[in-house]
Amino acid sequence: GNVAIERSTDGGANWVAAASVPALGGRLNAVCYDAGTGRWTAVGTDLTFNGTLLAEGARILTSTDGNTWTAVTIPSGAAALNDVATDGAGNLVAVGDVGTVITSSDGGLTWSLSPVSEDISENLNAIVYSSTSGSWTAGGDDLVQIGYTVGGGATVSQPPIPGGGDITAIIVDGSGQISVSGGGFSSVATVTLGNLSATYDGSPKSASATTSNPS
Repeated sequence: GNVAIERSTDGGANWVAAASVPALGGRLNAVCYDAGTGRWTAVGTDLTFNGTLLAEGARILTSTDGNTWTAVTIPSGAAALNDVATDGAGNLVAVGDVGTVITSSDGGLTWSLSPVSEDISENLNAIVYSSTSGSWTAGGDDLVQIGYTVGGGATVSQPPIPGGGDITAIIVDGSGQISVSGGGFSSVATVTLGNLSATYDGSPKSASATTSNPS
């Protein structure tokens, strides 16, 4: 099979298929535009047959006009990619399965695998860039979170919490506040018991329990 890319030149009112897209299997999961280099970058998965089964790896496509796309070399060790974000100045970070974090400093033409990919095995599902902090934040399965800066590289900002839920989307507002959404989130509420002491006189006594929801 082959992926399809649609493009619009009128603000999304009408869409047409891109004229040239490499014949690769799999799917595209995310796209971003870097104003500093005038380049689009799409990331996703590539399915290849290894003789016995289909293997899912990473794929990256790049374009300067959204109409003609070319494939980009994938760094060794990168798994299927789920999302990509740019700072608008040529620096891009893409994240994917089994802790994959790859970075580019030339608008998405060349990529490197971040060492942090060796520290986690959870899937990373979403990433966002905050111009307020000048940093990227990625989230994934078991609430794992990764932070990245151009000067400092990638670090694990929130270790995985097994059973804590999966982050599937991240957004940032103009003040730099980041919100996440997903599924299976678990939280702990505080229960305070009261009136537990009384003088026994043969009659039933009452107690109280107050639940404080997590903030």
